[in-house]
Amino acid sequence: MDEKKIEVGAFSIASGVVSGPSEYMRAPDGFKARLAKIEAGACAVFNFARGSVEQCLLVSLQTDYAAWRGRQSLAAAVAS
Repeated sequence: MDEKKIEVGAFSIASGVVSGPSEYMRAPDGFKARLAKIEAGACAVFNFARGSVEQCLLVSLQTDYAAWRGRQSLAAAVAS
């Protein structure tokens, strides 16, 4: 059986495995924190996204990742 790979931005899911930028996936305020928010029903992006559950998950992760990267860049700029 050929499992379909779904991609949104820097994230993908295939065979139930989510892949994305390693620094975000490992960060305490990254992937696991976003999943907890989704599971708690507290993620507006996930709740209002349209499409399959997989697509909604990836849209939410990509949106959070963009904000996360922005925070990282700002913190680095302020520290310089």
